[in-house]
Amino acid sequence: FYVLSAMVLLEKLLVFFFFSIQYTDSDQTLLWQVATDLSNGIFHGPCFYGQSYGPNIEPLLAVPFMKLGMPVYTALPLVTILLSTTPFFLLAIYFKRKTNTQTALIPLIVCLLLPLEYSLLTAIPRGFVGGIFFVSLGIFCWKYFRNNASLFFAGLFIGLGLYGNLNSALLLPLILPSIHWNKKFLLRAAPFFGIGFSIGLVPFYLNYQFYKTHPELLIHAAPSVKLSWNSFVETILRFNNYFDQVSPFFWRFGFISLLLFPLAIYFLWKKKKTFESWAISFVFIAILGSLFMEKTKESSYSLFFSGGRFFLAIPFVFIFISLYVYSFLSAKKKKKFNRIALTLAFISFGIKLFFFSPLLENAIDKEKSWYVQVVRIDELKKQCSEMNAFGEHPSLFIAVTGDTPEQPITYGCQCLQNDFPSTYIPHYERRRWLISEYNRTVFPTILLHGKDTTRWDRSKFNHLDILKFDKEKGWMLVRNSETTDVFLFESGIVKPE
Repeated sequence: FYVLSAMVLLEKLLVFFFFSIQYTDSDQTLLWQVATDLSNGIFHGPCFYGQSYGPNIEPLLAVPFMKLGMPVYTALPLVTILLSTTPFFLLAIYFKRKTNTQTALIPLIVCLLLPLEYSLLTAIPRGFVGGIFFVSLGIFCWKYFRNNASLFFAGLFIGLGLYGNLNSALLLPLILPSIHWNKKFLLRAAPFFGIGFSIGLVPFYLNYQFYKTHPELLIHAAPSVKLSWNSFVETILRFNNYFDQVSPFFWRFGFISLLLFPLAIYFLWKKKKTFESWAISFVFIAILGSLFMEKTKESSYSLFFSGGRFFLAIPFVFIFISLYVYSFLSAKKKKKFNRIALTLAFISFGIKLFFFSPLLENAIDKEKSWYVQVVRIDELKKQCSEMNAFGEHPSLFIAVTGDTPEQPITYGCQCLQNDFPSTYIPHYERRRWLISEYNRTVFPTILLHGKDTTRWDRSKFNHLDILKFDKEKGWMLVRNSETTDVFLFESGIVKPE
């Protein structure tokens, strides 16, 4: 048990030191900004800036670490790894205390059988793992304790988990087999669980009210739950985007793991484990149903925009399937199961350990991450310093490109350097409260940046008072005497509506 625990922790430490604090992306730097604001007591909304979904769980939990002096690019992924790893250990502790040590190995074995991409994906602070953490905490309270307080907290954590991220909903059917289907238990459990669950759902209401009152803060509303056949076809054609990175053992053949669900359902039904069979059936139906959702089709094979983010709960479903199957084995077959499972876990861990570097390089291949801009943190630090020096500490940095390419500069540099000037990305500014303030302000010197040459060519810079220009790097320093909105319109960076 302790050896497997140490192996899991070693893998997470490798991910933290060689991936999490080495690389970031355009979306993560936005959360750097959120965490930095929260650490300074500044609140601009419960969710990622510019949208009404994706609650700021990780930035909020990162604040204590930042107060202790930890940089934001370290504190955020540390919180994410803690949130994503804890559920495996909660289940292991539960099985160890309630059953036996052999059963307690199952969550750790499943964790070790996952591909390295799963550890990398669940180390990215982008709101993927908070929901699963809270729901697993709720299931732990439900299963481990049976007093009224635990029922209340089970409901509370499950409600919070659903608010955190709806990918955690796949875990809910796993409660089904542990419900005592008798009148006495249900009458006692329902009020305490129900009150806790209702309180856990309150953030949904508060979130709705906040953005109803402040629609000016939004670029993106909550994703549509619209279902369509076209979405299903698209996801099926890119099936590997969704399951390769979240499937134990079948690392490059994730579709096989999904085929195991009907087999598990049939096996449990034949063994007269009705509730277990129904639980896995509901999970399987939920997975298939989610493939029809339009939001689900927004994915690639890249870690940074992975379809696997919707199905991060699947390993926990396999833990329970393994537990159900294990309970039917004879003592002799259990020993054989343990030997095979442990052997595979050690082989899997060995492959990830000895081939860590090439696996990491393949996983972070920038050509796959077309939707987000991936950068090394040390290179971003260098670029921030060089741009600031080039502009001789200008009053404002303006990104002339669109959504993704310049976001690490816009949102990241101020978090890396305390004295970094104001930044603005007029084509996709998620910090919506800045727009009116900046538009009516005159910034004496402005550094324009962006490597999209087509935008430079379309802009009208002839009338500008250009102090410096490096077209290769995409940097232009200008002297300015107009308000920012006038400057943007006259230079052609923004077209009048």
